[in-house]
Amino acid sequence: MVSLPVDLLSKLRKMLTDSVVFSNDHELRAVFFDPRLEQWRNQVPNAHTPLSRFSFLLSALLNNWNTDGDNAFYLFLCVLSEQLESRELAELALEARDELLRQKIVDWEQRLTQLEKNLQRGRAKPDYATKRRAQIQEEIQKCHILLANTPPLCFGEAKAS
Repeated sequence: MVSLPVDLLSKLRKMLTDSVVFSNDHELRAVFFDPRLEQWRNQVPNAHTPLSRFSFLLSALLNNWNTDGDNAFYLFLCVLSEQLESRELAELALEARDELLRQKIVDWEQRLTQLEKNLQRGRAKPDYATKRRAQIQEEIQKCHILLANTPPLCFGEAKAS
């Protein structure tokens, strides 16, 4: 399970819960009409306070990824930074993205280590282990490539906060 560093999480919590988007469920749901977030539209939580909306949304999105390797929470931050025209939020989105990718690499590396241990102990079939090893190594490589190729700020360089 991935998480964000406390200082980054605090900045995001403060910024987001103070925004109009977290003032009510309707405002938050509206963000998910962006095509990048469409697949998670039904996971938008109902809540009574901005802080609970933030907490529930974080829980719903943090461990979800699309097929391109983008994290759902990162994409949410990107969409919101565009809507609010916030350079600061876009920068925090990139920081969150990189941290989540680093954690994903660690997770895949742990899976690879476990696979190797299972193979050595005779708990995995060699054919399966070979195929699974290649899949895991591919995922690790994909994450490294994404980390090495930092995208531009979500809304581009033209807008400022």
